[in-house]
Amino acid sequence: MLNQLLISLQFKPEHYYLTNIVKCHPPLNRIPTKNESESCLPYLRHEFSMLNPKIVVCLGELASKYLRIDEARGVWQQKNNTLFLKTYHPATLLHDDAKKIELWQDMKNVRNKLMEIIKEPKEYRFE
Repeated sequence: MLNQLLISLQFKPEHYYLTNIVKCHPPLNRIPTKNESESCLPYLRHEFSMLNPKIVVCLGELASKYLRIDEARGVWQQKNNTLFLKTYHPATLLHDDAKKIELWQDMKNVRNKLMEIIKEPKEYRFE
């Protein structure tokens, strides 16, 4: 579902990097424990320092929690030189169709912000 969203909004693969708080899925794809999540944070911090992202999109509550994103869904939060945006995890849409429009709007917002940052022409932005 995430791939379809990225393709539909014309994100170029060279403009994004996908990662996860935990680096391996817990058994039965359950929500990771606090200990499991925290044990992976050093690796995530290393990824962050290597990539130095301008935008980070937190897909779901777990990512938002461990990256300490306090703003509401769809509201930008700046930390140092990085903009963070919290939105729904795409898997949420499998259980709640009503959130599809909000996720779509959030990702359009991300796409537009990315175009501002990399200075692509306005015609590549979504209204």
